[in-house]
Amino acid sequence: MSTDHVELKALTSRKEQAERRLEALHKERAALDQKISGEQKDLGSIRSQIEKLTRKKKAVVVSEHAILRYLERVKGVDIEAAKKEILPAAVAGVAAELGTGEFPVGTHSVKVKDSVVVTILTNEKKEVKREPRLYREEGAPVPPGMIQCPKCKSVVDRLLPNNLCDQCTEELYSDDK
Repeated sequence: MSTDHVELKALTSRKEQAERRLEALHKERAALDQKISGEQKDLGSIRSQIEKLTRKKKAVVVSEHAILRYLERVKGVDIEAAKKEILPAAVAGVAAELGTGEFPVGTHSVKVKDSVVVTILTNEKKEVKREPRLYREEGAPVPPGMIQCPKCKSVVDRLLPNNLCDQCTEELYSDDK
């Protein structure tokens, strides 16, 4: 065999491999383009829903951050003292060591998930009461100023940063029990 023939065969093989890699990349790009398109549609829909809610809404929503600042600055609540009362240093050390669990603190217990206090429980193990969720008939419009939880489909006045209602978030973090 001549060296030209061997070199030609090697180059032909490399060309075929390069063509297969390029074809695979084109398929990956097409799949990514499709995912991007879907996400753009979803984002557009979310923006549209936000715009509709803010346009229709006559009332202004008070954020939890604003409530916290009101309690701190207007009512004079010492937030740092409240944090220490919620999670004293001794309990904080144990919680930090374990990362997740329910820890008694005198008048209450703190529920910790991944080193974050997610809720406060009374000594009777009852959660701090909150308003019940509202349910609606399938297909009925969500009332102005309200949002539908994507997990349980309940209608609530807000979703948490994980895009779930309070109760679904609590259930998510209580799966460890």
